[in-house]
Amino acid sequence: MSIVMALDASLRVPSCAVRCGMETILRVGAEGATEEFAPVVRSTLQEAGITLADVEEIAVSAGPGSYMGVRAAVATANAFAFATGLTVTSVDSLHAVASAVDHGDRLTVALPAGRGRYFVASYERTATGLARENPPELLDQFTPTDEYVVATPPVHDAPTEEASSGAVVLSSLSVLCVLAEQPQLVLSEARSRATPILPPPVIGRPA
Repeated sequence: MSIVMALDASLRVPSCAVRCGMETILRVGAEGATEEFAPVVRSTLQEAGITLADVEEIAVSAGPGSYMGVRAAVATANAFAFATGLTVTSVDSLHAVASAVDHGDRLTVALPAGRGRYFVASYERTATGLARENPPELLDQFTPTDEYVVATPPVHDAPTEEASSGAVVLSSLSVLCVLAEQPQLVLSEARSRATPILPPPVIGRPA
């Protein structure tokens, strides 16, 4: 039985998912409380009935996304990897959103970057899965419409709640879905050490 633990805070909401064979456990912290990663991970492992020593692979959403959220998730994943000797598999957060959508042959994903900005990227479905058509763009002036799949954060204590129409919940569960269903979207060059993909820092309090 393969046991994989995934972390995500791309939208400032810390979440941890553990996949044990066919069972998946998801726990979500409060919005903006990235310091809650440790208790969120602890409660996830406890519900799964395992310890960190039982985990065989660590995965993390490395961004793009919230400056503080992505940094916290990647730092936490790397700390656990250092403690256990495991490698870290990283996933692009836009990939994680795109892989969760059945949206025809082409789709465009928009992910909030804070301060009214959005990361945007387009994807095409091929015989082998999703392929990104262009590098992600950080847009300052952007209003999502029905033509875009918009990422939305999970809800604290209600992680299975469905998103509004046209939106897809982005959490650590999305990271596990990429690993299982779209492995070609994994950032293979970052398997040994996840590196955050961050928006440019802004003056003042980051998103």
